[in-house]
Amino acid sequence: MQQILSHSVRQILSGRGGVCFQTNVALAMLLRTLGYEADNHWGEVRFTREEDVADSEVLSGGHVALTVRAEGETWLLDAGMGDAIYEPLPLREGRYRQDPFSFGLERWRRAPDGWRFRNDPSGSFVSMVFTTQPTSLDVFKPVAAGLAQSSRFSRTLTVQRRQHAGADVLRGRILTRIDANGRSRKVIQTEEEWFECLTGLFGLTLPELSPAQREALWHKVLPRGRQLTMARADV
Repeated sequence: MQQILSHSVRQILSGRGGVCFQTNVALAMLLRTLGYEADNHWGEVRFTREEDVADSEVLSGGHVALTVRAEGETWLLDAGMGDAIYEPLPLREGRYRQDPFSFGLERWRRAPDGWRFRNDPSGSFVSMVFTTQPTSLDVFKPVAAGLAQSSRFSRTLTVQRRQHAGADVLRGRILTRIDANGRSRKVIQTEEEWFECLTGLFGLTLPELSPAQREALWHKVLPRGRQLTMARADV
């Protein structure tokens, strides 16, 4: 477990960002250092309506959720859901508005301690279900290794950042902005502009990448960007 903690904190502090296995683990460690009771939990993100309707009771463990106790209440404080919440949500059933998005929390009846977070319809996923039993990070280690090899994140470079007024999402070369004005989309055309987007808009420093590695990464993104553009044009 110590190895997972060290890797997660090191990746965040290096300016690389990360998926839930890095962001929520590092955030939980910070909260505990500050004196809060924070726990990571076994969860699963449902990306499609079909997955949400099927509502399997067997969780893949593909998501590390995070809750914290503060002000006499338990809060969902999840930095690993990309374009979803910006502020903590009280772990109570109801609808919650964080402009420009609206979210829901409800009990997940498949488990006695289960909860379901329902994302805004404009978000990148439909729902996230999780149990509130604290889960050892060692349990997540094989799942995280598998996701690194076969998940949608390994197939398409994805960077997401939630801000108080909306969300920015970069998939391949397609940059999407969602805010009170709706949704706008831009296809990034050059390597220079693409890295300026990563380091400027998203704040990723990428200090370990050499010029040759940067060029290789850009050329890897190029064909995927064309595929995504064509797929969106067919909708």
